[in-house]
Amino acid sequence: MAGDAPLGPRKFDLAAQHDEDFDELCFRLIRLEFRDAVKLGAPDGGADTLLPGPARETYERCWQAKRYPDKIHWQHCIESLDRAVKRYEPQRVTFCFPKNLTQKEEGEFKGKLVGRHPGVTVDYWNLSELSARLTATSEGERVAKHFFGEQPDQASLERAIRACGPLQTQEQATERSLAIGGFLKENDPYFSYPSGQREKSDPVPPPSPNTTLRVEHEHDEVISHTDAIARDPEALERFGPMGRLVFPDSERAKEIREQLDQLMRQGGEVELKEGVATFTLDRLPPLFQDYLDKPMTGRMRFRAQGVAQPPPWPARFVAKSDQGEATLEIDLKPVEAPEGWDVALRGSFGGMTATVLFRWDEQAHEGEVNFNWRYTMDNSAVREQVQALRLLAAFHGKGEVEIFDRAKGRPPMTQPFERPPPDDVFVGLLDLFENLATIEEWTGAELEIPEEISAEDAMGTAMVAKTVRDRGHSGRWEGMTFTIDPDKVPQFDGAEAIEIRHTLDARVLGQEVYLGPTVTRLPKLKVVDVNSLGDDPARACEVRVESASGEPAEIWIALREAPSNADEATPPS
Repeated sequence: MAGDAPLGPRKFDLAAQHDEDFDELCFRLIRLEFRDAVKLGAPDGGADTLLPGPARETYERCWQAKRYPDKIHWQHCIESLDRAVKRYEPQRVTFCFPKNLTQKEEGEFKGKLVGRHPGVTVDYWNLSELSARLTATSEGERVAKHFFGEQPDQASLERAIRACGPLQTQEQATERSLAIGGFLKENDPYFSYPSGQREKSDPVPPPSPNTTLRVEHEHDEVISHTDAIARDPEALERFGPMGRLVFPDSERAKEIREQLDQLMRQGGEVELKEGVATFTLDRLPPLFQDYLDKPMTGRMRFRAQGVAQPPPWPARFVAKSDQGEATLEIDLKPVEAPEGWDVALRGSFGGMTATVLFRWDEQAHEGEVNFNWRYTMDNSAVREQVQALRLLAAFHGKGEVEIFDRAKGRPPMTQPFERPPPDDVFVGLLDLFENLATIEEWTGAELEIPEEISAEDAMGTAMVAKTVRDRGHSGRWEGMTFTIDPDKVPQFDGAEAIEIRHTLDARVLGQEVYLGPTVTRLPKLKVVDVNSLGDDPARACEVRVESASGEPAEIWIALREAPSNADEATPPS
C-alpha cells in the first residue's frame, strides 16, 4: 500500500473557532484529566470551569478560556481573575489561550496576574499545551476529530480498507465489524455507540444500560441498531435528543398535546397514526447529525415508563442587597409541578418554604427558572426562623441571590432581584425573633412560640434581650431596709461602696427564664434610722440605709455569667 510514510503532526487552528466552541473544547480537554470538573453557564463569575475540592465544599481550581487570537486583553483577564477568586476562592486559576505567548506576553502575564492574589496559583494553557492534549490520548483524539474533523492517517486508511474488504467468512465479518467499531469509538468525545445486528424475526435486544437514543436500520430482513450512551451529563445538555411534532390539523393538535402532557406527568403510552403529525429532530448525538431537520412521517409511538424526576438539590442561598446579606441552606426535593411547569422542587427551613419551577419552551428553544418564597411563623426552632427571616429581609431590596449546590452536582446560579423595603410589621417580627435568639443563646433555654404575641410581650422580650446584650441593666436606688441584731448594726459612714450578689429571672412570652447570677455595686452608704422590733430591743431591730450623699443613686445590676457557665445552672430556691 502506498503512503506508508507518516502524515506528520496535526496542527489545530484554535483561534479560528467561535468563542463558544473554544470554551467547549477547553472544557472537554479539562474533563479528560479532571472528571469532577463542572462547566458554568453565563454569567460565569470569572470562571468557565470549576473543580470541586475533596470535601466538595470548596473549589480547588478553576479555568477561564480567553479566545484572543492576536492581542491579549489583559484588563479582561484581571477582571476575570478577581471575580473568580472573590466568588469561588480557588487554590489555582488557569487561563486557556489559543496561541503561544510571546516573550513580552509571558512577562505581562507574570506581572499582571501571577501573585495578584496571595495563596492563589495563576498559570495558563497555551496552544502547544492544548494541542498536546488533543493528540496525547485516544480520548483527546476524539475531541480533536469532533471539533476539527477527520484527518486521513495510516490507521483510518487501513480501517477503511478493512471495512470494505471481502465478506465470505466469519473472520472477515468480525474484521469488518471491528473496523466499524473502531470508527465509532474514536470520533465522538460526547457519546459512545454500542451497535449490533439481528434478523427481523429475532427478539429485539434491550438497549445498553444508560442508552439515550437507539437508531435502527432495516435492509433485506436484517436490522442493525446503534445505541448512543452519554459519556457525562454535559453531553446530554449539549446533544441530548430534542425534536418537534408538527400537526397539520390544529384541533387534533390540541387533543394530542393534552395526551402527551398527561404521558409526561403519569407515564404510559401514546400512539399517533400515520399522517397525524410529522416529527423533526433539532438536536441529536453527533453521530446522528444527518437526521437533523429532516421531517419524518409514519406511525409514532411515545412511551414513558415513569415521570423523570430531578435529583434532590441541597441548596445554599446567599442573598446580597442594599438591605443586608444572609445565607440559608434548604434541601429541595421533587414535588408535583403546577400547571404550565415541567418540574418543581420544594423545601422548607425555619418557616421559609422555597419552590423552584422549571419549564422548557420547545418553540423558542429556551428554558425558564422561577423561585418562589413564602414564610409562615411555625414551631421551628427560633434560631432557624431567624436565619429564614434574615434571608427574607435581604430580599427586600435591590441585589442578587446566588444559589449553590452543596453537593457540587449543579453549577452555581445567580438571579437578580429588586423589591420594595420591608414594612414595619416585618421589621418588628424580625426584631422579635432576633431578641428571642439572643435570650436562647445566653440562657440555653428553648422558647416556645405561641400562636399570638401581644405588643406587651414583644416589648418585654426586647427589654430582656437588651439586658442580655448589655450584660446587665441600670436601676434607681433610693435605699433599703433590713432586720439585724442590735449589736451587729453596720457603721457605713465613710465606708467604701459594697457589692450585693443575687440572681435575675425574667418572664418571656409567658415562660420563666433564669438569666443568671448578678452583682450590684452600691454607692457609699449611711444609716439613717434604727428601730427596735417587739418588746425586747435586744433581740432585733430594723435598719434603714441610704446613699451617703442623701440623693437617689443610679446603680448597675450586672450579669456575671450565662446560666450554662455559672456554678448554679438554675436559680436557688
